[in-house]
Amino acid sequence: MKRHPKFYAYLIVFLLGLAYWILASFIPSIKYDLFYRIIPPVFIGGPILTLLILVLTNKDKVHLLLKTQIPVINSSKKLRVSISYLFRIKLHGEYLLVKSNRIGKFLPVGGVYKRFPSSSGTFNTLGIIISDDNFIPIDKRSKDDLRFRIIRKDLLKIITWFESRKDREVVQHREFKEELLDTGILPRKTFSNLYYSYSHTHMNPIEKNLNGQAEIKID
Repeated sequence: MKRHPKFYAYLIVFLLGLAYWILASFIPSIKYDLFYRIIPPVFIGGPILTLLILVLTNKDKVHLLLKTQIPVINSSKKLRVSISYLFRIKLHGEYLLVKSNRIGKFLPVGGVYKRFPSSSGTFNTLGIIISDDNFIPIDKRSKDDLRFRIIRKDLLKIITWFESRKDREVVQHREFKEELLDTGILPRKTFSNLYYSYSHTHMNPIEKNLNGQAEIKID
C-alpha cells in the first residue's frame, strides 16, 4: 500500500521524540537536560496538534477527513467526484421528474455544475490534479462538467474551492432551460423569469459506483 510522504514524516518525528523520551528514563542525567523538556512535546505534540487543527477547521466534514486525509486509508487513490444541483418541484403532493437522455431514467430536474477555463489555473495553484471522467463520455454537452477524478487527499481542497464560488457556474438556470423549456415541457414565456430558493447541499458518503470506482456525489 502506497503511503503519503507526510505519513512517513509524522511517523519519523513521532518515533524520534518517543525514543528520546524513553532513553531519558534510563539515563537520569538527561532528565535534567533542557532538551528533555522541549523535544518530546515538540516531536510528539507537533503531529497531534497538526491533526487537531485539521479536524477543527473541517469539523463539519470529519467523515470525509477520515476517509481522505489519513494515509493508511488510501489517501493517494483515485476518487470520482460529481457536484450537481437539483430542483425540487412539487405540485399537488407529487414531484416533477424528467427522463434522462443519458441513462433513460426519470430524475429530478438539474445536472452537474460547469467550471470555467480559469479554474485550471486555480487547480494548478492549489496543487490539484484533475483527470477526465471515465464513467460518462466527454462530449460537447459534458465538457467542463464538475464531474472528474482526483486523488482522495485533494477532496477537501475541491470542496473548499467549490464553496468559494470562484471559477465556476453559480446559477442554476441552464439545466432548467435545457430540460423543461427547450423540450417544450413548460411554456418558455411563462417561465422566462425563474425564481427559486436554495434548500440545502447534500454531501453523500464515499461509495463504490456501478464501475467499482470510489465516488462521492455532492448535490
